[in-house]
Amino acid sequence: MPQVSQVVIQTPPPAPIVRPPEPAPTPAEIRQQRLAFQRAETRVARELSQQWTNNEPLPPSDQIDIGSRKSQLAATAVEQLRLANWSAKRGAIASAQAAATQTLRTIALLRDTQAGGNLHTQQLNECFVAIRESTDFAGRYGPVDTDAIKRLIEVHQTPTLKQVSTSQLTASRAVEAYLQFAKTRLVEATQGGPLAAEAAMILADVESWVADGAVEPPTEHSKLHASALALTYRRAAVEIAPENPDAAAKLGRTLLRRSIPTAAKDYLLQSVNAEPTRQRVESLLEAAARSGDFILVDQCEKQLAATPLPSELPIQMMSPQDFARTSQTAFTPGFASTPAGTTHNGFSPTPQSPASQSPTPQYRVGTRPAYRTAAPRSSTPLGARTDQIVDPTLPTSPAANRSNGRLLW
Repeated sequence: MPQVSQVVIQTPPPAPIVRPPEPAPTPAEIRQQRLAFQRAETRVARELSQQWTNNEPLPPSDQIDIGSRKSQLAATAVEQLRLANWSAKRGAIASAQAAATQTLRTIALLRDTQAGGNLHTQQLNECFVAIRESTDFAGRYGPVDTDAIKRLIEVHQTPTLKQVSTSQLTASRAVEAYLQFAKTRLVEATQGGPLAAEAAMILADVESWVADGAVEPPTEHSKLHASALALTYRRAAVEIAPENPDAAAKLGRTLLRRSIPTAAKDYLLQSVNAEPTRQRVESLLEAAARSGDFILVDQCEKQLAATPLPSELPIQMMSPQDFARTSQTAFTPGFASTPAGTTHNGFSPTPQSPASQSPTPQYRVGTRPAYRTAAPRSSTPLGARTDQIVDPTLPTSPAANRSNGRLLW
């Protein structure tokens, strides 16, 4: 048989891939690269200089500058609180809230001026951040489920729920945790200052009006969130100034309206022991009756019957003519302004001498104000604070701005 030869055809090697040469950078690209390199060098140098300078201590403070700054901050806090009070009385809710918030910021700055750091300002900022972020759980961007709560906690700055499992967490519980954290930071930033307690009470009143529907709530707030925030401010005011009877009385009445008589009784008893008034004893009587403390009920009834307690209603001295002008339906303007000894038609049957004319009597008219920050103090209240400075960190205010240790707004 003929022998068949096998021919092996070898595959030629692949041709080398020829890449086109990279285009030369344009002058604009070269300039951008240089600028980026310069910025990187500048940033590295700045970081190195900060690391070097952070280890150096602060220069000593000038005591004259510190004293001057504290005096200016003290006067600013008083003026801002006065503005917040008058704005609330006029119904300017936004102005009252802004002025009260600025009062708290000024007080925190005053504390930092005394301590030589910025701890109190940081704590107050954390308080307001937590309050703002708590509105996210109140349906600010729609329904809040478990997944939404988890995402919100991750992006928030408030650390109170960062390490907490969200599988059983509800939106209302998250709001409670955030507001509790905010109250703690607010008390730490301003504790011990009566001015801070008054500012917190104004903020609580504003949120109470929103919760009650007296004013339109902001777009990011709900009535339930405003009610919880009002209670947070009231509890903070009591912790900031435990000796303030108005703060304890308002917190007790708020708890009493929310059907928590046992806790309300404790705060109302605290306010009555500090400075009893008829309205506070009556509120304490109601709280004691609803909580089943009949011994305290008997004591309150005896105190109301036997002791002439001062009233929280302000008294305004008015002449008969001024009192007549308050009710135009009962008295005509001409008759109200007729002098003594003259008839309505201007005829006097028996002229009177100046010596025989009796002085115009004065009448006391009690009026209930639409808003009050503090009840007037009696002449000899229990536990009264005589000649007390408005704020322990502030210089003594002029006598014209104080009455029994309280501001005259």
